[in-house]
Amino acid sequence: MRYARTITAVVAAGLLTAGCGGDTEDDAASTATPTAAAGAAVDEETGAPADGARPEGEQRPVVVEPPAEEPVRSNPTLSPSPDSGADLTEKIIYELRQRTVEMAGVVKDTEGSCEGGEVTLKAGATTACTITYEGVEVPWEVNIADDYEEGSFIVRYDIAPTKGVLVGETVRAEFWKLQNTMSDDLRCDELPEVELVEIDTDTGYRCQYLIEEDDGPGRYSDRIVKVDDRDVEFDLP
Repeated sequence: MRYARTITAVVAAGLLTAGCGGDTEDDAASTATPTAAAGAAVDEETGAPADGARPEGEQRPVVVEPPAEEPVRSNPTLSPSPDSGADLTEKIIYELRQRTVEMAGVVKDTEGSCEGGEVTLKAGATTACTITYEGVEVPWEVNIADDYEEGSFIVRYDIAPTKGVLVGETVRAEFWKLQNTMSDDLRCDELPEVELVEIDTDTGYRCQYLIEEDDGPGRYSDRIVKVDDRDVEFDLP
């Protein structure tokens, strides 16, 4: 996804869009109930019935707990920030830092730079920029609009990441927020603290929740973990 912007010598503004993950077909087909059948004893550690029967499917190793804080998703204030007299490149780098933190979901120290030291101000020009987040270098592209005229005080441009950043803490928080009403047993794979990933592509990681069945111990419903340029998504395998 690209973010379109118009900037003057003083202010930048634009439209933002947010990605989201949602429940899908087998969620609707399943009744949301507690982890074990009413009145049945359960193993507190595994969530399985105490009689030894185990749910269908591979059990992911990490129990997802309620997050201590909500992921950061909207225009975080970062330090340092550019002052009113900052040039175009400084302002764009700050915006890229903000968008990177929004993608990660957790505020951490960031720094940035652009190829050649500045954004190229030419009609149709593309400049590669990099934001460093917790040691991970996240690449972005800044594209100047084709109608830009040299010396103009108004610059239209768009920005887009070419890779995404996955943060384990954020994945677990988003999964809990999305599925905690469906089950008491939410789990994920062992997730990295921070990792550079392809955008809108299967990361290879999975999260899951337990779907209870009246006549048995139930089954685990897996979700593919994906990252888009503003959020985490959970898709059916």
